[in-house]
Amino acid sequence: MATDSSSEDALHERLIALMPSNSMVFDLWHWDIHFEDTSFDGLEDAAFSDGDEQAAHAESLADDFLQWIDQYDIDYNQSGWDSDEEFEAWIRQQCLDFMKRWRDNVRREFGN
Repeated sequence: MATDSSSEDALHERLIALMPSNSMVFDLWHWDIHFEDTSFDGLEDAAFSDGDEQAAHAESLADDFLQWIDQYDIDYNQSGWDSDEEFEAWIRQQCLDFMKRWRDNVRREFGN
């Protein structure tokens, strides 16, 4: 069975449109970092994940996010935190919140 590339592209675009744009994770796009292409094994897998899978995708995103902060010298007032560990925990929580909000948007759109 042949896969319809245009329908895959349309799904991909819709899943990206459902990402919560009012999230600090979305700031990465301002740096032209398209995390949706690098942080997840598959965009659809990430978008439709729940539970432990969702947490694993959030961890992968957070690992990449922290790397990009260093690589591109992105300023999130890291020095204003009491410790590097607290800053990292905040980033990880932001990524998990992003994944949960994204999944909620996907669930409302696709009903699953």
